[in-house]
Amino acid sequence: MKRLTVEELPRLRHIGNEFTLAAKLPEPFNEQHFEVVWKTLLELNIGVIYYEDDADGKIIGVLGGVFNPDMFSGALVAAETFWFLLPE
Repeated sequence: MKRLTVEELPRLRHIGNEFTLAAKLPEPFNEQHFEVVWKTLLELNIGVIYYEDDADGKIIGVLGGVFNPDMFSGALVAAETFWFLLPE
């Protein structure tokens, strides 16, 4: 998997829509909000997104997470925020 950069965030628009539909989320995918939030997380190095793309460069799978201090120990931990793989 490859680590996504801030500049690559727009590449996730299609998969964000697919994820929202598959997860049956109550609200539609808001690409502007997603990109603003993740731009901040990535620039502060408290968020990370990994992706896999196909031979044509289309992103087919993603894994996103954030880093934060554990509420009990203070140790830095990672929490998954989303993962999705396009159906074949």
